[in-house]
Amino acid sequence: MKSKSELKSKSTRTNKAKPLANQLNAAEAKAHFSRMIHLASRGESFLIAKAGTPVAKVVPPDAPRKFKVGWGIGILTDEQLAALAAAIAAPLPEDVLARLHDVGKFAGKPLK
Repeated sequence: MKSKSELKSKSTRTNKAKPLANQLNAAEAKAHFSRMIHLASRGESFLIAKAGTPVAKVVPPDAPRKFKVGWGIGILTDEQLAALAAAIAAPLPEDVLARLHDVGKFAGKPLK
């Protein structure tokens, strides 16, 4: 019979989880889904297999793309830039404005 100190030392041990395999079957993936998501957020990826054949992949998301100011410089000529600026600054045609102001009245009718 084990002494109280032996039982106590066993109960105070920390439970370190075993690392997940890179390929899991569907039942294992279901059982460890939250952990897989957590690890994926830290850069790990996992294959989920059915009968040994990979059918799905859990991967970390792509890093968000940052908008880069000036990315389009040099694509348009000066004339094209002027035409674009004029088109943006121009007022909308009356029929488009009417549709924006009274959507219900013109619903379903194509623009002319």
